[in-house]
Amino acid sequence: MEPEVIVYGRETCKICKAAAQKLELMKIPFEKRDIDQVMALHDGWRTDGSVEVSAAYHASGGHLPVIKLGSFFLPYAEAMRKIKGRGGKETGT
Repeated sequence: MEPEVIVYGRETCKICKAAAQKLELMKIPFEKRDIDQVMALHDGWRTDGSVEVSAAYHASGGHLPVIKLGSFFLPYAEAMRKIKGRGGKETGT
């Protein structure tokens, strides 16, 4: 079963790390995925969601992270607004 929240980013991306930390603080279950591995041409790319990830990344102007929330791909700030609106509670900041 696909997780409801997936953070697509890079290990070297400070904003990607901050997104993961914020989700952890909010106690939102999520999965992190390396966007470069997902977007690399490979067998099954037509059916494994890679095309959608690539389109979302390019639609964001190449900004990371791209967050999949349910069946929607959103930029970080918009995804956080939606998550908070669903009742995600912050325990920190």
